[in-house]
Amino acid sequence: MSDSTGHAAQTRSVPAGFTGAPGAQPRRRLPRPLLALLLVLALLAAGIALAWHGMAQVTLPPVSVVIDGDEVLSGVDLGALTIGEQACVAGGVVLAILAVAVVVPLTLLVAAAVVATVLLVVAGVPVLVAGVLLAVLLSPLWLAALLLWWLLRRRAAPRSATMAG
Repeated sequence: MSDSTGHAAQTRSVPAGFTGAPGAQPRRRLPRPLLALLLVLALLAAGIALAWHGMAQVTLPPVSVVIDGDEVLSGVDLGALTIGEQACVAGGVVLAILAVAVVVPLTLLVAAAVVATVLLVVAGVPVLVAGVLLAVLLSPLWLAALLLWWLLRRRAAPRSATMAG
């Protein structure tokens, strides 16, 4: 490129994020994995705060836990828990919800992959076998068609060569 005087125009590469202000340094961006981790931690903290606030607003009856007919916990009142215990319960609830949010889609994805593989094997293999069988059974016709095409091509080739010469 040249300018109006005919001299070559000089161009400089500008770092990404450079604002152009005198003495300004290019902005440094956070790596995407770190940014994603910070976003997940912020959402986790917001979820814990929301669950904690919800526990404080709702009056729940005492909780009893029974496993295989044996009463493990009896009459636990969530409203009587200390602030730290309430925060731990809220964190456990949020982590359980996050675990379900990860496990359920992955389970559905694996199930869909298994179904797709089974359908491919059940429907694809017989179609492939039928195609190979059909190609083998029709091979004499394919050979006759190939011979005819080869003869017609050889017959047409000398005419075009004599016309060019």
